[in-house]
Amino acid sequence: MIDAVFDISHHQHKPDFNRAKLDGNQYGVIHKATQGTSYQDPTFKPRIPFIRDSGLRLGAYHFLTSTQPIQQADFFLDVAGNARLLVVDWESSNGKLPSVAILSEFVRFVQAQGLTLGLYAGQADLIQHFEEFDDAIQKCWLWVARYGKMPDIPLGKWHTWTMWQWTDGMHNHPQPIKGIGYCDRDKFNGTLDNLKALWGQT
Repeated sequence: MIDAVFDISHHQHKPDFNRAKLDGNQYGVIHKATQGTSYQDPTFKPRIPFIRDSGLRLGAYHFLTSTQPIQQADFFLDVAGNARLLVVDWESSNGKLPSVAILSEFVRFVQAQGLTLGLYAGQADLIQHFEEFDDAIQKCWLWVARYGKMPDIPLGKWHTWTMWQWTDGMHNHPQPIKGIGYCDRDKFNGTLDNLKALWGQT
């Protein structure tokens, strides 16, 4: 297991990706790209050249909402461009979790384009809705948010989780990443070579 990935959005101000790359052998950053059918993170595209110039690998995630999943997926792919790692963020917003049916439609559209997609979700939501997940959802690689102990979920066809968001910068009191500060940090369940292979799949 390696601690070589972090994820950010516009909430992180003035990141220095060159410093981050050198801190703890960081390999990649997964940046928020879109939310819903029309919101684009205003810092995503301007930061792409700085991320790539630093030597970090670029990933992109979409924050899923409860309407028009096909339009959301199409919008996300258009904004994400050639980001080499794609993720759908499935979590509650204002107390409302998008239905599994909405999630499945989003996932199926992305997969129909020949792309591999990661599923980000909290452990509690995964456990509560696990029996509802269809084959398309379980083809996603799994990224679990749980602060404290390692993920403990019914894995089914996944067999294991791929990535674990182990802190949001407040839990577990981790050291901040130089150039970024306190942020979401993620442990990859494998070796650096495995991580490189995952980033090349899409």
